[in-house]
Amino acid sequence: HRNLTVKGDVPHQQLLEYLYRSRLLFVPSIMDASPRILAEALCLDVPILVHRQILGGWKYVTTSTGSFFQSEDDITQAAHQCLEGGFHPRRWFQANYGPIRSSSRLSAFLQRLDPEIDPTLPLQLPREALVPATWLPVKASLKGAVESGRPAAMF
Repeated sequence: HRNLTVKGDVPHQQLLEYLYRSRLLFVPSIMDASPRILAEALCLDVPILVHRQILGGWKYVTTSTGSFFQSEDDITQAAHQCLEGGFHPRRWFQANYGPIRSSSRLSAFLQRLDPEIDPTLPLQLPREALVPATWLPVKASLKGAVESGRPAAMF
């Protein structure tokens, strides 16, 4: 079809460039439990057309982001919905998974761990974070590696 381009394996950066120029992302796979490409498409403001039986990622398909299809019989109609539906995938993703929403979720999680954390104040960690006593040998070896100029792995 003249409006469809099929590519083989491409580097991830090239894939994102193709996706950015696309009018929709078609995901016929049902075996992917966590298709990162869906979130990437939404961030690039590209509507998604996803098989209804997909194992994961279905939470990204909403009336603001795209459509599901069930079989070959409804792909065309679902694709038309994606192309003409006036979707706002990026706006939806930012509202539900963007940095502000993510920081609110993190704040709520930390407050459940330590109710004394004030969610209205910025989280400031001390210059040297405390570690459990069982980690002291690891901490000492990292400190020694840094002081000696050797590379050290950080956790």
